[in-house]
Amino acid sequence: MAGPTNFVSPLKVGVLVLASALSFGAFLQIISTRGYDASNSYEVHAVFDDVLGLEKKSPVQIAGIDIGRIKDVQLYKGRAKVTMIIQGEVELYEDAAVEKVAISLLGDFKLSVEPGGASGARRLKNGEEIKNVKSISSVDAVVEEVREISKSMRKLISGDENQPAPLEKIVSDVELSASAARKVLEVVSENIGGNTEKLDDILDNVRYFTKDLSSISSGRDRDVAVILKDSRLIASALKNTAQSLEKIVVGQDEKEISDSVKSLRQTLDTLNRSLDTMSSILEKVDRGEGTIGALINDDGIHEGIDETVEGINEVLGGITRMQTWVNLRSEFQFRSGSAKNYVQFVLKPKEDKYYIFEVVDDPRGVRTTITEDVESTSPEMGRSFQYRERTTTTVDGLNFSLQFAKRFYWLSLRFGVIEGTGGIGANLHFLDDRLEVLVDANQFGIEARNPRMKVLALFEPMKHLYLHGGVDDFLNQGTTDYFIGAGVRFNDEDIKTLLITSGIPSTQ
Repeated sequence: MAGPTNFVSPLKVGVLVLASALSFGAFLQIISTRGYDASNSYEVHAVFDDVLGLEKKSPVQIAGIDIGRIKDVQLYKGRAKVTMIIQGEVELYEDAAVEKVAISLLGDFKLSVEPGGASGARRLKNGEEIKNVKSISSVDAVVEEVREISKSMRKLISGDENQPAPLEKIVSDVELSASAARKVLEVVSENIGGNTEKLDDILDNVRYFTKDLSSISSGRDRDVAVILKDSRLIASALKNTAQSLEKIVVGQDEKEISDSVKSLRQTLDTLNRSLDTMSSILEKVDRGEGTIGALINDDGIHEGIDETVEGINEVLGGITRMQTWVNLRSEFQFRSGSAKNYVQFVLKPKEDKYYIFEVVDDPRGVRTTITEDVESTSPEMGRSFQYRERTTTTVDGLNFSLQFAKRFYWLSLRFGVIEGTGGIGANLHFLDDRLEVLVDANQFGIEARNPRMKVLALFEPMKHLYLHGGVDDFLNQGTTDYFIGAGVRFNDEDIKTLLITSGIPSTQ
């Protein structure tokens, strides 16, 4: 039996833990309800087709400034009714508009409000509805845009009734342009050939003219001789120029021009064949032949794409709706005179289904039992017997729990690993989950020992903070223990509020 000194020291630790938990819970209560005075606020609501990503306490803003929060989201005639708490000094009018806007890449959304206030518009009163709602989702917008692109492609390829397709007309215009270019090249080639003959004629005429001047100048005086000499020089220069021009036009450069024209003709022929092939392919696509034709013309494939996008939307919706709860609790055990601590994480993809992962620091340590059947021989000849040895060891360490839970109204059933061994459990919920009764059973199949049963009652006097007590292992005499304790629990929304309050940058 533990003495008075051993009892007082753990009790001080328990009182310190309880005081810290009360302070932390009060802090969370203050920051989670700050800025919303019921006497200086009013409620309005709006009906949406889609509220994916909107949760309770999501911000309501005008021009990026918070003016309120979402109070509740309910099902209303097959649609979603969203109730908002608005600060009293903010005025909204009957022509106000509200829209769901994404605030991060993680699937979080807010409500953006245009207050309205056109001439003659009446101010909204407490409980009235904002009727101008923009609730189309980004995924629906993408699907609609894909449909419009598909229609435009089909119109480009097929065209309107009794009119040629735009793409077919483009191909026809390219063919006409290629034919016109071919004619221009033929005319240029003919002109080059004709000009070469004319240059030859000019050179011949120059030769004849120089001969005439030579015959005329014979027997003249010195001035005529000088003039003729200059004329000869001029004629020589003209001849050299004519010869150079002849080499340029008739010689090697003419061959290069001919080769260039020939290469251009081959390029145009290749382009014509490519256009013919493209025209054939487009005709097959228009008739729905081949894989591309089937993709463009088959309405069933379009419907399949729509269904696939809807399935992806549902999966992403489930991920963005997942909630995370963190639960920290400590309990003082009277028999052992020490504290047992728990760190628990709860993942809730749906309101009626969740997963529990828990780390337990048990002062009694981790117990391991090994049972062996030993066969031994008797001193008497020819006889043997068996006996059973059971070894139980206890070491310091952490226990782990991993459970799956399903809720049915006021009852939740759990199964999985409870503190290192297989077990089952149940939760009874009362007073809007502020009062709970938990029952755990594990350590089945251990010889000379009944299963371990634990009953715990939990009450939450204020948000995030709760007190609890109960009895552990009451089916086995000598190991029964009573305990009391306290704890705090909060979700990811509370963590976001805490981060914003402490000044840490967020994704908003």
